[in-house]
Amino acid sequence: AMARLRRAVERARRALSVYRWFVVDFNDVDNTLNFQYNLTRAELEPLVADLLERTRESIAKFLRGAPFGPDKIDKVILVGGSTRTPGVQAAIRAVFSDNKELLKTINPDEVLAIGAAKVAAAGNGLLDNEGALVESQLPQALGFETA
Repeated sequence: AMARLRRAVERARRALSVYRWFVVDFNDVDNTLNFQYNLTRAELEPLVADLLERTRESIAKFLRGAPFGPDKIDKVILVGGSTRTPGVQAAIRAVFSDNKELLKTINPDEVLAIGAAKVAAAGNGLLDNEGALVESQLPQALGFETA
């Protein structure tokens, strides 16, 4: 029953990322617990307010420790289901004083692959100061000989 309830809540969270209200309809297997509830985005936001505040705090902490200021960030890439919610997007925008472009159309698998490649490259000294691959070093790092 708990797994079914979690799935119903997850459906509601996803739907409220797009719509202003969603009907949570839950029936357990043996029909001992049945309910239907019209949940609105306005009702959900106070329930997740502490999570949104932690999101804002995490971004602000990152920016304080970064070797560059927020003015050097052109775009923010949103990856993952929760980043689609208006509350999370508002939390991200609240950290930046200007309106950064929030990219929501990038394939999450591509973002993870590119990020992993950059972390590996950084660990092997293959990134320049701008975060670009130093192409002259790439063949040696991959074990290729160059003429």
